[in-house]
Amino acid sequence: MSADDFVLAVLNSTPTLAGRREDQLLGAAGEDFVAAWGHGEQAGLDALVAARDAVQDVIVSGSPSSALEGILDRIVQRPRLTVGGLEWDVDAPPGLELVTTFLMAWTETSRRFPGRLRRCANDECSLFLLDRSKGRTGRWCSMATCGNRMKARRHHERSRT
Repeated sequence: MSADDFVLAVLNSTPTLAGRREDQLLGAAGEDFVAAWGHGEQAGLDALVAARDAVQDVIVSGSPSSALEGILDRIVQRPRLTVGGLEWDVDAPPGLELVTTFLMAWTETSRRFPGRLRRCANDECSLFLLDRSKGRTGRWCSMATCGNRMKARRHHERSRT
């Protein structure tokens, strides 16, 4: 799986099911998440939840956040000169490897696809999407669910009036 897939998996770990927002990084579901993605250890899940919530807020609000300052202060980048140029090694303390992987992947995804990582346009949905459409017109996390639901709702409203 790609870094983009990992970012979306973390961001979308709070789906709205039956009208309630569920956190799939808590308890046994969190253990399954760590096992599936093979990043870090269970100990880093609390920090990952905080990072996910902060990144979701940054994406939705469009404003920077200071919520992770305590975590970010403990992650260090060190330069290393190689034949190909300068490379950066990241050192994260135990328990922050998963958070570091997520934040770096999110940063890379945001740089490669500026403005294309956003929340689903369905107000009843809490998922995020990475718009890879040519015209930057993607609005829904899934055309089969949210897109169809929203189009059907608009059609019903038009036909009622």
